[in-house]
Amino acid sequence: MRKAYLLAFMLLAIFQNAFAGEEIDVKAEFKKRKLVVVLQDEDAAFIEKLTKSGNTSGIEVYRSKLQKNNERVMAAFKEQWKETPLEFMQSGKADALPRAEQSELAMLTYGNSTVEKIKFMNYHLAMVIANVSKKNKTTYGTRNRDFKVSLANEIPTQGDLTYVIKKIKNYYGIGETFDRKNLEAKLASKTLYLDKENLGKLNEEAIKESYKFPYKLVSDLTIDSLANTKDKNALYLKLDTYSTQQAGEIINFTIIESETGEVLSRSHMTGVASFSINMPSEKSLQASGRLIYDCVFCDTIGEELFRVYTAKPKLEKVILKHMSSSKTQLTWYKEL
Repeated sequence: MRKAYLLAFMLLAIFQNAFAGEEIDVKAEFKKRKLVVVLQDEDAAFIEKLTKSGNTSGIEVYRSKLQKNNERVMAAFKEQWKETPLEFMQSGKADALPRAEQSELAMLTYGNSTVEKIKFMNYHLAMVIANVSKKNKTTYGTRNRDFKVSLANEIPTQGDLTYVIKKIKNYYGIGETFDRKNLEAKLASKTLYLDKENLGKLNEEAIKESYKFPYKLVSDLTIDSLANTKDKNALYLKLDTYSTQQAGEIINFTIIESETGEVLSRSHMTGVASFSINMPSEKSLQASGRLIYDCVFCDTIGEELFRVYTAKPKLEKVILKHMSSSKTQLTWYKEL
């Protein structure tokens, strides 16, 4: 499983040459290329490790999950990707492609990653860019972008893949994107389904105080079903990552539209720490290397402090309030 994902790092390492020449329009370039989704091959080293340990049942489980993951990826992209040419390719074949051929493709690899102890599947889209000098010498650079989806299970669901595909389309300017000026009207027209086992200290009274729109408390299995079937009347919450200059990549809560996979709104860790009951002391923060500072997005405590709480994220009242306000969304987030 790991081998396929290594292609992303190989592309970055091999073609990290300084890219001289005119800066390209990445979105326009992407639209001209065939999208190659690189399917995962078996990791021979991992199989060998399981074999030596006598874990034959583990080998079958591994192969079953690998196959199921690849099958889900193919099914989702075949159904939902119509905007550019599409091809599926095993990682072994993709690894062997010449640079000149890679420079005509957009290549999507995927593999597991962890951010703040939360498991994600990371979809890495790489475009190798060829630059021909005046002396007719060709050098190569890359333009890369990562798209993450948090995992409730070991492999992504169909709902997860709908969400990832929509993120890719939005980033490269394919199709319509949601106008956050219409956020509150959208929330009023659909039902937000919340996982009743992951509400933290929220109760019905606190939810109603912060979220003025239809909602239901249900099981995580119900939410998965609504996302997988693209229920046109359903919204659900999901963890995402958001990059900031001060704190790097931090965990976000997002509201997702089941039907399209569109991110309607998000809230990163602004102010949530001040609602937490067991905040760490300044001494313990310093010992862990965490920093405390003010920032324009936060109340009195900076984003870095909130990263302490993201290992076991719980929904808070302030997050619901932030995510249901079009004014807040338009002020804080340039892209969803």
